[in-house]
Amino acid sequence: MGGIKKVSGLKGKGMSSAFPSAPIAGSRTSFPDSGMNIDYFVTERVEVCVMHDRPFDKALSWIEYDMTTSRLELIMEDGDIRNYGIPVSPKLKPYFMNTSIVYVIQLNAQERSAENTQELPLIMHQQ
Repeated sequence: MGGIKKVSGLKGKGMSSAFPSAPIAGSRTSFPDSGMNIDYFVTERVEVCVMHDRPFDKALSWIEYDMTTSRLELIMEDGDIRNYGIPVSPKLKPYFMNTSIVYVIQLNAQERSAENTQELPLIMHQQ
């Protein structure tokens, strides 16, 4: 999980897919307690990306998508669930169901560049 890994598929043309040929705007969620902003989007290659602008207190282990509430939860290395509950548009459910990996990208807000990137498993469940 060391260095920065290029996330492919952010731009591309002429790809044969049932999905749109451009990244889909997700949403931004701000957390005043930590001052952190978290965004997500889905690429044309059905890659789910989560971006955040501050480091987490603990290492992330996986991402969960609750199909009933249409929310993303971030699960830490000790199993702790952070109460981020990032809302996901129900229209994006098919995209989440067609992937098993989430690219998590920590941005350097001042330099507007990727500081750290990791691939994490996406676990889906229903209540």
